[in-house]
Amino acid sequence: MASYLDLEREAFLGGPPHATCGGRTPNEDVTDETLALLVTANRDGGPAITQGVAGPTQPARTAFPYLAPPN
Repeated sequence: MASYLDLEREAFLGGPPHATCGGRTPNEDVTDETLALLVTANRDGGPAITQGVAGPTQPARTAFPYLAPPN
């Protein structure tokens, strides 16, 4: 379950009460989610807003150290 910006949606947009601490995973597309929230005031179910980048060139690992080696 994605939780990025849950606290902000509740505090500033009167969204549903948060059920998480509002964190994110290293592979989450925070730019698209932030744009969607700013443009549509809705992350779930709203139109897709994107900056045109599909994702990282190398996804983060699932074990420590999480960040992928540089390109």
